[in-house]
Amino acid sequence: MARYSYEIGPTEVGMVNVETLNGGLCPAPMGMAVSPYSAFYTTVDGTEHGDGFAHCEWRFSRLSKADWAALIDVYCPTQTGNVYINTRGAGGTYTTYTAKMHRPKQGTECRWAINSWRDVVIRFTMLVAA
Repeated sequence: MARYSYEIGPTEVGMVNVETLNGGLCPAPMGMAVSPYSAFYTTVDGTEHGDGFAHCEWRFSRLSKADWAALIDVYCPTQTGNVYINTRGAGGTYTTYTAKMHRPKQGTECRWAINSWRDVVIRFTMLVAA
């Protein structure tokens, strides 16, 4: 049984819990809360403003080859894929978003070691509440 409510899918109706992927062996992500803006800037009077779309990251300390295939290869077969995700917001509650999923870049967002992917970071950008 899944402990968390991180979900992903090609459509909102087709979302599945990440922990149920790969026969229930895929770990839950250590998700960062959704950041409401992609950029911040400070005006002349010192006021900080946010601009752009919301974004978040899912982090995994380890993904097996099968976990990678079930999560990355299915939902993001190219460098960027359109998905629906259910992820934790700033208040700790889960919200469903449409998002651009970015395939992790080897070396900076994941590395291969001891027969598995380590320190995997999956970025989601252009989040819009569904």
